[in-house]
Amino acid sequence: MGSSGFVGSSLQYVLIQTARKLQLLQHRTLPASPGTAENGSANSNDGIKNRAMDSTNLKIAYRSLESQLSADSPSAPLIIHHGSITRFNWARLEKDPPEVIYHAARIPGRGRFSRLVAGLRGMRANTRLLSWMSHQKRAPLLVFISGSLVYGDRGTDVVFEDSQLYPISFQRQYILAERAVLSAQTKAVLPVMIIRPPWIYGPGSWFEQFYHRHIIQTGTIPAFGNGDQLMSFIHVDDLAGYIIHATEYLAGSGHSDPANNTTIHPFSHSGIPHREFVRILSEIYQKPIKWYSESWLQQKYGKTVREALTFSMKLGTRHHRIHEAYEFAWPCLKTGFTQVVEELQK
Repeated sequence: MGSSGFVGSSLQYVLIQTARKLQLLQHRTLPASPGTAENGSANSNDGIKNRAMDSTNLKIAYRSLESQLSADSPSAPLIIHHGSITRFNWARLEKDPPEVIYHAARIPGRGRFSRLVAGLRGMRANTRLLSWMSHQKRAPLLVFISGSLVYGDRGTDVVFEDSQLYPISFQRQYILAERAVLSAQTKAVLPVMIIRPPWIYGPGSWFEQFYHRHIIQTGTIPAFGNGDQLMSFIHVDDLAGYIIHATEYLAGSGHSDPANNTTIHPFSHSGIPHREFVRILSEIYQKPIKWYSESWLQQKYGKTVREALTFSMKLGTRHHRIHEAYEFAWPCLKTGFTQVVEELQK
């Protein structure tokens, strides 16, 4: 679900190569019109355009499977359903029920009231999905992908999977869509895993909107606030791999419902001071840093964006074995962002 979005498109590429059988619920037609999906990154501005579907590798994967696509053949390795999570008839999955549902879909909103409406619509859609799951003989595992803005600004404290939620910025409204999922997880009535990544970087994310475009236009690296705020990161490709890695790790743990009441924090880098982050960007772009105050940031973009760009987050995890067992494709932050910059400059 959400396979045309920023995170979903990377996730589906990995699944196309690894899953025994894959079904996609796509709200938009793909791959005929790549690059038109709303960014699904949790820590991003609304309305950023996704470029992940421009990936040459993903197009090759589609072409190699093109002759096998069939919504009517249960033996097809890739089945595409078209529709919205708000209206899709989940009973269509019962003739070929999934073992895992990866939920990377988010109803977008522009502005506070629009996000509130989107959050309420998302809550109804997720309640409907969970209701369908509860009536299945064997409920699939729901892997729900959210974000770390739900924890709020935590300064230098390490934030673990069992930390309290204090949503800020965009998540003040979007958290409504999670309520039914959180309830199902807390009560352990259904197998639910919640993924809470930090800043997800990659071509087309918040990085393009607030950094790359500004750097191209002004010739300077924008830095916000006093520079002490801590940032945690993961490349979108590593996030996709990490999600599948965590799912398979827990599925093989021998527990009957391994994902009940489980939250996962995937990150490659944690607790990087903002001033260190912009220094890395300065080395990559070979441009000077220019500092902007929080008041300037709020005046230009509003309170919601100001909170998102200046909150402090040092992400930690209780799942040390899962974290240590994953081999990151981008273990070096400078190398990862260099790849993103090169992709954006093509």
